[in-house]
Amino acid sequence: MTPSKGHVMVDRFGRKVWDLRISLTQECNMSCFFCHREGEEDPLGKRLEADEVDLILEIAASLGFRTVKFTGGEPLMHPEIVRIVSRASKLMDEVSLTTNGYFLEAMAQELRKSGLARVNISLHSLNRETFRRITGIDGLERVLRGIAAARRAQLDPVKLNMVVLNGLNSSEVEDMMEFAAARGLILRLIELIPLSNGRSSWKSHSSLKETENMLQGRALSTGSARFNNRPIYTVMTDHGKVDVELVRSVANPEFCANCHRLRVTSDGRLKPCLMRNDNLVDLRPALENRDEESIRQAFIAAVNAREPYWR
Repeated sequence: MTPSKGHVMVDRFGRKVWDLRISLTQECNMSCFFCHREGEEDPLGKRLEADEVDLILEIAASLGFRTVKFTGGEPLMHPEIVRIVSRASKLMDEVSLTTNGYFLEAMAQELRKSGLARVNISLHSLNRETFRRITGIDGLERVLRGIAAARRAQLDPVKLNMVVLNGLNSSEVEDMMEFAAARGLILRLIELIPLSNGRSSWKSHSSLKETENMLQGRALSTGSARFNNRPIYTVMTDHGKVDVELVRSVANPEFCANCHRLRVTSDGRLKPCLMRNDNLVDLRPALENRDEESIRQAFIAAVNAREPYWR
């Protein structure tokens, strides 16, 4: 089955829905103190099986979904991640994943051969001690080797995800821009989201307004991300040009207006909105029975339940 090029689902607010984000597992080797766990509030330890992911993607492709991003937890900790990527690449126009980078050095080439197109790698600090404070492990050097491996494997564009935290890593934005410029990476500066652990870390929140003012003042040019219209500033650094994408997700109607995504939780539910858990659509009975029509109807119900969180 191949993705339907002519048909795309549309929600009640006129937003086309063609991107799927699947949390494969809640398992992770890091413990970032602000992690929002993709908005999942259930206990840890959940995991989707490979055949369940296959079935979800088959139905999604028949409904016009064109891209999929695998996340977690840490998706590279799923024991069948390579098989999952390989199957997904035959169903979707693009397969990507977001990762903490810790396991990427050993897996980047195999994932590329299996059909993975690109990666987002979380890197919140270039300082070893700050990295340890944020993630709970002393793993900076290993993550840096993973980033280099992703570039060698041509998992392009490689994007760095940096959640900007007041008083902790906010002074490193300039250093991260230089780091990204020197390696041909795209830098994504992300606003802390008040979900799960992010609620208890709200004292570290930055609205990114000052950062955006800085980027606007230095930008050689301004564009927008191809999937969600977020602003991208091209800035000159000592190491050359770098593209910096700004992800402001709190109290931002434009963030919601340009959302084309439906999520699947690690315990098998469709999640219409990152910020809500009161409108999930359960796939588990249909997955257990391999009931394709019920899964299809669940997708329709989930898309109909979508509404902008910020208006």
